[in-house]
Amino acid sequence: MIWLFTAALTWSSEKNAAPLGAPPSVSALPEQGGGFPLGNFGSRAEKVAAKAARREARRQAKARLETPPPAPAPAAPDLFISYLRDERLPGEARAQLAALNLRTREALAYLDSLGQSGSEAAYLARAVRDEYAPTAVQAYLKLPPTLAGTAPLQDGKTGRDLLREQLDLLLNAVQDILNTTLQAGGQELLTHQRFLEDRFRKARRDLEV
Repeated sequence: MIWLFTAALTWSSEKNAAPLGAPPSVSALPEQGGGFPLGNFGSRAEKVAAKAARREARRQAKARLETPPPAPAPAAPDLFISYLRDERLPGEARAQLAALNLRTREALAYLDSLGQSGSEAAYLARAVRDEYAPTAVQAYLKLPPTLAGTAPLQDGKTGRDLLREQLDLLLNAVQDILNTTLQAGGQELLTHQRFLEDRFRKARRDLEV
């Protein structure tokens, strides 16, 4: 009897025990226990995250559109132009600088119209305006103001005299550039002149016949 009772208990325990490695009972899953279904919860979270990402992208795009572009950097002051109004310079020197400014601009514009903005003549014209003339003015302004126009520096010439001579040299140099460029650029006009003369001289002879 004892042996039969023990065997019955062992058989009942083996029948109710879960096999090793078997999946947990379905009743233990949260969905069956009254909780939210795991699949639906993950899908809803992904949708919320995607919606938030789209909203943030729209906000950033709107902020970029509303942000004004940075203001352009102010242009560097033109040193040459500032000297035209510098009252430390003699009146005749400022007049020379004004003439030099006009001539160099004229020469550069004419050279550019001929397609020679990179030529040696254009380089020289720019150097006269942007380097040579300012250097002469700066050297003069370093002299003591009370002596610049009275104390001789060389051959009885004062700083004021030397500045005037140097600006005259630069004016003549730019005028030479203009004259030389005019001869080169005027060839087209001369060619057209010869064409017109030949054309209408022949027409006049035909009319006389």
